[in-house]
Amino acid sequence: MTRLGLLAIGIGFSAVAFGGCGASTPSAQHAAGAMQARFGMRSLGLPDAIPTPALIGTMPNGSLAYFPITAKGGSKTQPIGKVPGMVSAEAMASNGDELTIVNQGPPAVYVYDLSTKKKKVLADPFGVPVDVAIDRKGNRYVLNFYGANVGNIAMYAAGASKPKELTCRYLADGQAIALDNEGDIFVNEYRGKFIGVVEIPNGAKGPQPQDCTELALKPESGYAVAIGVDPKTDDLIVVDDPNECAGKHDGRMTIYPKPYKSRTGHSVDLNGNCIIAFFRLDATSSTLFAFNQNGPVADIIQRSYPSGKALGSYENGGFSGMTTLPNTLPN
Repeated sequence: MTRLGLLAIGIGFSAVAFGGCGASTPSAQHAAGAMQARFGMRSLGLPDAIPTPALIGTMPNGSLAYFPITAKGGSKTQPIGKVPGMVSAEAMASNGDELTIVNQGPPAVYVYDLSTKKKKVLADPFGVPVDVAIDRKGNRYVLNFYGANVGNIAMYAAGASKPKELTCRYLADGQAIALDNEGDIFVNEYRGKFIGVVEIPNGAKGPQPQDCTELALKPESGYAVAIGVDPKTDDLIVVDDPNECAGKHDGRMTIYPKPYKSRTGHSVDLNGNCIIAFFRLDATSSTLFAFNQNGPVADIIQRSYPSGKALGSYENGGFSGMTTLPNTLPN
């Protein structure tokens, strides 16, 4: 069963997606002090003096809230406000203080500045948005579900409002999307009997979808869940649920240093009940956050990266998408 199938069963929120761009580069200024001596708080100068590090989330109705990031997690969100017009918000990510959130009905990409509270809406004419990633240049890539076993990617160049469609013969039922430091695109994908990662290489003139390939990585099993890249090392991170959400010990995280080959990957257990949708790294690539279904609503588990050691959880948020502040591109 695909992630979209799981979400339809009633896990507390609908499908997926994320992104962001255009604000100040966060890596140097926001990651200073190793996340403020590992979860020490400071003001970012955002509305209502949001302390950072923070886990920012959106509810399906477009309301925004956050958890202060602590060593043990949390159980109470702090409200931020509502993004006008969003009625089916899904995954999100950020570039500095600017959030990019995908909306599924009607399909659109909302860009919301936390500091100014200004928004802009980008149309997505190529399908229903499933996930989104941002490269180091601020380009957005929205993974779309177009129809039965048909998918594509809408690429929004930095500062552009109209997307370019990227198609690949290996894209069918993409679950998550990520970019590496070189701008190569990766999709965790179902395609017939294939469960794995498809790569679209980046070239001198941009993405080269005609040269897309299926990567020879360790076999995924059960449910394909998520994909990401560690901005510090350029390692590719792939998550699947080998136990098909039957209980503990789900959420297998496999990390691939370059070259991304089966022989280079090593796996650790995130020890989740049912990892779903996607994950996010903090700005220092030392902590990972992932949605975990453990009842009618998905909580967010916090794990050390790359070891996967349990660090707590964030409960009762009701988020459909999340990102961290500060953060580092690509994310």
